[in-house]
This record gives sequence, structure tokens and C-alpha cells, in this order.
Amino acid sequence: MTGIGFNKWSIGKRIVAGVLLATSVLILSLLLFRPNRATRTILDLPQGSVEILNIDGEKISLEIRVGNPDSTLAGVRPRVAGKAVLYSATPYPASVAKTIKNVNVSIDVALFDGEGGLLEICDVAANSERDCSPEKKYQYTILAYSGFFEEKGVSLRNGSRLLPDTLSEEPFL
Repeated sequence: MTGIGFNKWSIGKRIVAGVLLATSVLILSLLLFRPNRATRTILDLPQGSVEILNIDGEKISLEIRVGNPDSTLAGVRPRVAGKAVLYSATPYPASVAKTIKNVNVSIDVALFDGEGGLLEICDVAANSERDCSPEKKYQYTILAYSGFFEEKGVSLRNGSRLLPDTLSEEPFL
């Protein structure tokens, strides 16, 4: 059985083959692991925190990315979308449904009214589309990976209330 005869190649051919192989591996890794535009948009948002107060007095501090009402996790790479907590606020209460689509992981969407009262937590399956539209107008939205709010103890049953005045925002460096 004969192979390509690498052992018979001159040192120059071996160096050229090694450089070509290394370059191919580098280009492939850059293409596979480089954040896409949607992921970079989320990673470039300012970081911050906000608190939620439960009816029993428990305060929960959330580390967040502060977006705008149009911010979304659509198209964001799963390794980032599966960890991101995206906060946004409208300048006034909204009655239009918050449509979630093209997200690569399952997420929960919490909608809060103008006073911070939790209206609804929508579960949105990966790669699906769902309109989250509570019966009342909402002003604040938090998008997080599926199960996030349950882990944190945020629920209608717990009387969870967003404290918008606790929002702290720092530019991402």
C-alpha cells in the first residue's frame, strides 16, 4: 500500500504543506467561533443590574444587558443566548404583543407593567415564534434563558415586582 509519500518530500514542500494546513485550520476556527452580527450586538450592549422584590421581601439582583425595545436574542449564538439576560424598557406602556422568533435556545420572557408589577412570563421554545401579549399594558421586558425566572424565584405566585429605579448601567468595556 502506498501513501502520499510524505517522508520523501523535501523540507521545502513539508514547510509549505504545514503552513497551508495551519492557515486552513486558523480560517476554519475563525469562521466557526467568531461571533455573528446578532451576537456582537448583544455583547456590545451595556451591562448592568436591576432588582426584583418578591412579596415576602426577598430582593433578587439580576445581572443584565441593557437593550432597547427592539433588542432581541434572534440569531444570537446559542452559547451567548443561553446565558444572556436582556432588559429593555419602552418610554410608555405598550399594548402591542412582544413577538419572539428566531431564537436558537428556549427562553422565558417576563413582562412588567409601568409600576414594575409582573404581568406574565412567556415560555418560548427554541426556533419557534410566539406573541407574548398580557391582558394589561407592559413597559419593561426581561428576556432570559428558559428556567431563569424559576431559578431566581421570580413568579406571579411570589408577587414578584421589578424595581426599575434600581437599574444601574455601565458601558461594556
